[in-house]
Amino acid sequence: MKRWMKRIGIICLIPVVLVILISILLYIPPFQNFAVRLATEYASETTGMNIGIGQIRLSFPLNLTVRDVKVITPPDTLLSLESFQVNIRPLPLLKKEVLVDAIDLRGMKANTGNLIEGMEIKGTLGKLYAKADRIDLGKEIARLNKIDLSDTAITLLINDTTTNKDTTSTTVGWKLKLDQIDLNRVAFAMQMPDDSLRLSTYIDKAGLTDGMVDLGSARYSASRFLLSGSSLSYDGSYSDPTPGFDPSHIALNDVNIRIDSLLYGGRDISARIKKFSANDRSGLTLSSLTGDISSDSTTIQVPELLLKTPYSEIRLLATVPWNSFDDTPSSTLRSLLTASVGKEDVFIFTGPLPKEFKQAYPQKEISLTAGIGTNHTSGSDFTFGEQVKNGWNNSIGLSISVPIFNNRQTNSAVEKAKLQYQTSQLTLLDEQKTLYKTIEGLWLDANSAQQRYAAAVEKLRSTQTSYELISEQFNAGMKNTVELLTEKNNLLQAQQELLQSKYMAILNTQLLKFYQGDELTGLTAENKNI
Repeated sequence: MKRWMKRIGIICLIPVVLVILISILLYIPPFQNFAVRLATEYASETTGMNIGIGQIRLSFPLNLTVRDVKVITPPDTLLSLESFQVNIRPLPLLKKEVLVDAIDLRGMKANTGNLIEGMEIKGTLGKLYAKADRIDLGKEIARLNKIDLSDTAITLLINDTTTNKDTTSTTVGWKLKLDQIDLNRVAFAMQMPDDSLRLSTYIDKAGLTDGMVDLGSARYSASRFLLSGSSLSYDGSYSDPTPGFDPSHIALNDVNIRIDSLLYGGRDISARIKKFSANDRSGLTLSSLTGDISSDSTTIQVPELLLKTPYSEIRLLATVPWNSFDDTPSSTLRSLLTASVGKEDVFIFTGPLPKEFKQAYPQKEISLTAGIGTNHTSGSDFTFGEQVKNGWNNSIGLSISVPIFNNRQTNSAVEKAKLQYQTSQLTLLDEQKTLYKTIEGLWLDANSAQQRYAAAVEKLRSTQTSYELISEQFNAGMKNTVELLTEKNNLLQAQQELLQSKYMAILNTQLLKFYQGDELTGLTAENKNI
């Protein structure tokens, strides 16, 4: 009997020993390489793809590292991966809980090609790091401490050619607690060729804190969402964008957003917009958008929503009951819109206009005030539209001030400006004629001064010769003192006339150069020899 009990014990221990042995072998690199080779060969034969794994390492307790993964369907490479690492705590697995210290994925490239009917996904993922505090598979609850995604570009191509539609639905009740999500240099593009729809976005930096995703109740929340230095483009057709603002071609750049207390769950909505700014391709600049939006099961509240551009300002206050959209509304609706729209923004939305109209359009802003108020009759069978039509306890007001026709003041100002311009042109012509006359006179004076100087030089030369002759005759006794003094006075007068003509010639020359635009100079060697 003891012998049989011993044999039965040995037989029962064999599976346990095998499990322990296999578990030990999984941590031995040669056995790991052998298992990888068998797994890749089996997967390649089963799927018809070329599947290659460079290395798999499992270290104690459950730290898995996979490197150099390639999935190829000639001639396309469906997937390539530089490295994937995951660290899992083993003991919580017995409770259907997964405790993940970290997930690190780097250098992934994907191209689904024709693998998915009607859809193609391709792109690169530079880095994905995630750390999870707890993942409960039984309760479908997960808490992710940190998600970091960077250097990623994904393109989604969708064709409406899917023939088989799966109408079955699977209930997903997962609840995800997201402590921190960071995105850096992430690009996403989507294109629907059949609908000519193209959507692309680039996120330079984005962050989300204290997020909650409840897939079962479709409820999403976050304490803060930040976005900076990003861009967004939307094209609804293949045609070229029209001048001005084109809703079919929107291209926003330098997008900056900050939203606090973000919540969406059916009619439960809240958002505190702290910052929203962007620039559109049309030239429209959204300087800021601030305000609060909240909603509960009964009412949508907009205490204040303020939109600013460099030239305009729009303010909205509203209280909208949800039953206002029903066939038989019974609550009070209040809304007030005030706006001041500048000339520059008006031209962006109006598109091409005649040049004359733009020049005549005044600089004063368009002032707009619009409001609606309702006090529906409770228990009435009339719809909202019928009550407004019949004028039962409803009020709608609209006032707009467009500074286009202001008692012909604008036209008068334009005509006055034209007359002033013509007067200025005539004044300019008169001044030009006066200037031409002045320059002509200076030229004549300069020419005359040059001639007088030349005559003075010749007169001085002849007078000098005459004085020398009289002086020799006086020494010989042929001339008296009176004749000598007279001739000396003539010489002194000739010298004086030479100096006067010389400096008058210099003065007229310098004035002529001044009116020619040349810089005035001092007495130069050239002037000295005049």
